[in-house]
Amino acid sequence: MVSPCACRGSAAYIHTSCLKQWHTKLANPIELPHCPTCKQMYFGEVAAELGQINLLTVQTHAEHYGEEALASALNNLALLHTRQGRPQAAYPLYKQAHKIRETIFGADHPAVAESTNNLAALLYSQGAVDEALVYFEQSLAIREACLGASHLDVADSLNNLAVLLNRLGRYEQAEAHYTRSLAIRQSTLGPRHPDVALSLNNLAALFSSVGRLEEAAPLFQRSLIIREQVLGPDHPDVAVSLNNMAQLLNSQGRYAEAEPLYKRSLQIKQCVLGANHPMVATSLRNLARLMKDQGKLDEARELLRRALEIDSASAGPGRPCGTQAALEPGPVPELTTGQKSLTTGIAVRV
Repeated sequence: MVSPCACRGSAAYIHTSCLKQWHTKLANPIELPHCPTCKQMYFGEVAAELGQINLLTVQTHAEHYGEEALASALNNLALLHTRQGRPQAAYPLYKQAHKIRETIFGADHPAVAESTNNLAALLYSQGAVDEALVYFEQSLAIREACLGASHLDVADSLNNLAVLLNRLGRYEQAEAHYTRSLAIRQSTLGPRHPDVALSLNNLAALFSSVGRLEEAAPLFQRSLIIREQVLGPDHPDVAVSLNNMAQLLNSQGRYAEAEPLYKRSLQIKQCVLGANHPMVATSLRNLARLMKDQGKLDEARELLRRALEIDSASAGPGRPCGTQAALEPGPVPELTTGQKSLTTGIAVRV
């Protein structure tokens, strides 16, 4: 049995085999797998399995669906692999989707901008910051030229470029992009949309990173409230907001308030994403940092040991283990990709 979406009560759990059978018969294979009841994307490992079914359907009936649908199915499966911490599996799928779209539409098309954005998000998550910067700037330029300055896809590109600029220490530019992205989303979607919550989270993370903690706290709180109300209390994005609130409290020495938030974030990630997901390792490292700050060294070592086991299992050739690098230094901004946030901070759309 799995709980792959925000449905609650008797609809919260479903047999994996039943979900796959239903999906194969009724779902649109060029869309990201989502629940017909709560309308949210499925999450966890089962979502990637459904994405693989979609791709196989499109490939098997290529004469019906065509190349454009194939690019969408490839892009979607890549996004789902990325969310499960498998960038090596995602990268060739993103590249193939990008190539198909350039062949169909030419270089200056919104679909190509989407693929460029998604490739950039993946490169960023793997530390290829300079290459990602070029791709993010290309995607933004295409979207503004084709869609106009106030389009939601432009807001996604602004958000993602801001995440990267924040990482480079270019804080004023990052804040300007975050603020503009937030304004577009609030104007278009209203104040209680998950995309608005993502923008609030990222702006708060920026404020936190430069020591503007009093400004960061209410933004983190607003983001968490929106996500809990709209997505449900056990959604992965809620776990991100809980983690970031805990990071802020920890940095202020408010350990007793931070600990239950870290633990709730960890519990959500383990239940929804699986015990060996890289995001679980991040939560373990953050909780270890809290224990270390309180002098609970034995508990901190055990948490770090568990994180290292996950990192070692998920690291590909030449990919460093996160625990060996460092503890998570502060609140995490989110990228926007295909159908929304990756915990790196970046936006990906399909």
